[in-house]
Amino acid sequence: MKSAPLSLVSSLYHETVSSSFNESATLQYCLKQKEAFMIYLLTCIIFNEESRGTRMKTLGNILWFIFGGFFGGLSWLFAGVIWCITIIGIPIGLQCFKLAGLSFWPFKKRVVYSDSGVSLVVNIIWLIISGLPLAIGHCISGLLLCLTIIGIPFGQQSFKLAKLALMPFGARVVSTNDFYFE
Repeated sequence: MKSAPLSLVSSLYHETVSSSFNESATLQYCLKQKEAFMIYLLTCIIFNEESRGTRMKTLGNILWFIFGGFFGGLSWLFAGVIWCITIIGIPIGLQCFKLAGLSFWPFKKRVVYSDSGVSLVVNIIWLIISGLPLAIGHCISGLLLCLTIIGIPFGQQSFKLAKLALMPFGARVVSTNDFYFE
């Protein structure tokens, strides 16, 4: 089955070959060919692979938000508010707010880890106070989501967030569109 733009180009070609080659026919052919090319170009732009992936990830983010991302993001926001009560915990609370955004919309993003001695100390303090409850919550959510075939991609995102909940400091969230060399 031909797509609409390709069948239009094919029909224009057959019309031109069958008609006599005078100047007006050639001009009409060029105008029709330009129109067919524009239609084909727009079709490629609208239905190309990259935009299809973007639409699917946007749909995944919306479904994630409805079926669990909202509560996961709220848990990160709550942890951030608790940490921001103390002046010493404000940097930790700000990191929680950044990760709440990831928890609300995890598709089309990935986590990049870097090693730092300071982040190790903060991660140990974090793990004892807030990390384990968040990680356990994301693991339970991931297990429940993986019970159905449809929920497996959402479960994978939940496990990604559980790993992040254990050691969030020294981690950066980057868009999958960004080029990042490790």
